[in-house]
Order: sequence, then structure tokens, then C-alpha cells
Amino acid sequence: MQSKQTVQSQWWLDGSALPDLIWARCFQGQDGTFVQTIDGSLHLFENEAQAVAWLREDEYENYSDLRADGEISAKFQPPADESWINGSNG
Repeated sequence: MQSKQTVQSQWWLDGSALPDLIWARCFQGQDGTFVQTIDGSLHLFENEAQAVAWLREDEYENYSDLRADGEISAKFQPPADESWINGSNG
């Protein structure tokens, strides 16, 4: 379960699946650094650097970097709700 108070959040996209939008969310909460993947699972890491290394190993790319490099259009925005997770009712 997600921490009640998210301190920082970053969106990531599976770079090998573009133009399909397979999202992952990296966030820091009260209990540590987590990555939530499209299947809804949460992966806990000791710190952000470990989470980022794990995401990059799985070929995810930071959404902000993709936007800055012009690799993805501004019309594609991170999800506003949990509907991006497979199995969600959204």
C-alpha cells in the first residue's frame, strides 16, 4: 500500500515499448522509496538511486527526460488516477 504522504514522485515509461505507454511510478513516501508498476505491484528500495537503477535495468526511461529530448509528445501526460494499473476499475 502506498504511503499516506508522498514526498516526491516521478513517472517513467518503458522505453522499449514506445509508442505504447507502459507507465511506472517512482515515489518517496514515509516508509521509503517505491516503484509501482503497471501490474499494481510495489517494489521497495533503500533509496532513490537503487530504484532508478532497477527502472533503467528494465529499460524504463524518465518521462521528464523523454519530454525534454522531444522523444514523446506533450499530448501524452502521466495518468491522473490509478486507471493505468492493469486490473484497476478506471
